[in-house]
Amino acid sequence: MTEEAAARDVPTVLTTPRLTLRSPTFDDVEPLMEAYTESAKSLRRWMAWYHDGYTAEECRQWLETVEGERQRGEAYHFALIDETGRLLSVIGLHHIDRLNDTGEVGYWIRDRAVGHGYATEAVRRLLTFCFADVGLHRVELLIAERNVRSLAVASRLGCHHEATLRQRLAIRGGGYRNAELFVAFADDARDEAPARDARR
Repeated sequence: MTEEAAARDVPTVLTTPRLTLRSPTFDDVEPLMEAYTESAKSLRRWMAWYHDGYTAEECRQWLETVEGERQRGEAYHFALIDETGRLLSVIGLHHIDRLNDTGEVGYWIRDRAVGHGYATEAVRRLLTFCFADVGLHRVELLIAERNVRSLAVASRLGCHHEATLRQRLAIRGGGYRNAELFVAFADDARDEAPARDARR
């Protein structure tokens, strides 16, 4: 089976008790821009891709790239939606290595939703997707060493701290920072995935 064929057979919608994770669309540009504006200070600190003056057109181009990656089975991103329909973030699986069955998960949560356990709930579900639906064996979480909230998510999920990587992450404007490498494996014990996942 080709990667493109495999990509067509993975869910495009995942659920948790409080959240819906679905493939992002161009309709998400406006709510994403609202989340970016709300969270600009924390995004500037931790996300090298974000910058002052980030535009809706840049967001639209990124969503187009994301959809192409999904269709080719190279990455899978999900808009994170709460019970009220509010978009909290886009999280995802990327850097998929089919030869070695590995990938990397990245996540963030808009500022006003921080502290409610949404990131832990969403990443737990995403890890189940990585192993049960994509068929990976090892998933990495690469987190800036002082990003306390993101580090706490990895710890709560029982991910294994494997190493501190020196000067691994670029800082926008110049310089590099250390990163903590956490790893989850397919045979790690974790909660069962909820039902009702939708496939294209």
